[in-house]
Amino acid sequence: MRAAGCWRLVLPVLALGLFSALSLSALSLPAHILSSGLFSSPNQFSSGPFLDWISTFPSNLQASGSRFYSDPAKELDLLIKVLKFERQTNLRSGEPFVIAIISQKSDSVSAWLASDWLALNDRLKQKDTRIYDRPVTIVDLDLDSFPPGLLEEKLRQAPVDLVYFGALNLKNDSTLVKDICRLCVRLKIGTFTANPEQLDSGVALAFSLGREKAEIIINLEAARAQGLNFSSRLLNLVNIRKANETPSPN
Repeated sequence: MRAAGCWRLVLPVLALGLFSALSLSALSLPAHILSSGLFSSPNQFSSGPFLDWISTFPSNLQASGSRFYSDPAKELDLLIKVLKFERQTNLRSGEPFVIAIISQKSDSVSAWLASDWLALNDRLKQKDTRIYDRPVTIVDLDLDSFPPGLLEEKLRQAPVDLVYFGALNLKNDSTLVKDICRLCVRLKIGTFTANPEQLDSGVALAFSLGREKAEIIINLEAARAQGLNFSSRLLNLVNIRKANETPSPN
């Protein structure tokens, strides 16, 4: 399993000049990172009581905001559990439940993460994994493969039920996540991520995986704006985050 924020871990080392005479193969990662499951994929979706996934989220989000971890199998498992507490009204019975991975093939980390998500499709079919009693399928939306103005058309064509924000390079477009969230509000498409920092851009749901227990954080304002209606039972169990700004539809 790859770390979506792995470049964030390497940058401080590069800044110290430790790589001036070393190859990447000589990199020695801390033991707690190597043992975290980031570089190996689980053989099956995680199981266990839903409450075992939840721990208290620290009041200082920035303490872990400099990096994030991604494990698609674990995130999907969490998503399925969380959506059992969502009061869905537009079920589209019998149709696939489509999760779109927003990626950039020009960025190696983004491309790797998207491929890890897509690799889950075979397992989903074998296990007949369902959300709202609809078979789950994962698609990739590579932002580098079409003009920005076609994203809405791509989301409608699938049609997409949830958007996942992976590792995105925002150097040339600092408002990219916010702009896509604004579109999702208009189309009533839910959004989720493994990077809690993206909650400030209007993403509805984040899974923070860098600790012993996963942390579930909901931007309640964004979730409601995107058409997600979580039960009070779930809201009492997870961490509610108020974003700096929740994008509104144009």
